[in-house]
Parts: sequence; structure tokens; C-alpha cells
Amino acid sequence: DMLAEEHPEVTKAVVELKRLSWSERRREMAEKEEMWRRDLQAVADDARQEGREEEKLETARRLKSMGLSAEQTAAATGLSLRDIETL
Repeated sequence: DMLAEEHPEVTKAVVELKRLSWSERRREMAEKEEMWRRDLQAVADDARQEGREEEKLETARRLKSMGLSAEQTAAATGLSLRDIETL
């Protein structure tokens, strides 16, 4: 245990050794579970990115309604001029 605490690569090696000793069915299940986790993380990442983009658009709409130019709004939000002009 102390060795694993001092050397995280030992922990990784032990986990990999245990994984290799699993039955074929258990390995398949573990791989599918890992794929599911990655897919779930990708969906969450995409949702966060979409939320950030929508927030930028909302900010741009407010700035535009306050009379800022398209160039100023683009500089403030990081959106393109094309995006600003289509609001």
C-alpha cells in the first residue's frame, strides 16, 4: 500500500494485472462500461459547450441592444462578426 501511495504507476500496474486476469466476458463488460462513461462525458462536455455558446449569444444580444457596435460586441464576446450581425 505504501509503495502504491508513493508510486501511482504501481497502482495502475496492479489494476491492469487484475483486469488481465478477468474472464473474457468480464473484460467485455468492463470495456463497455468504460465506453459508456466516455460517451456520457462527451455528452456532458457537448452540453456545457452549447451552454457557453448560448450564453455568449445572449450577452451579444444585450450588448447590441445597449448600442454597442458589432465590432465591440464581437470583441467582448469572442463571437464572429457574422454571428453578431445575424442576431
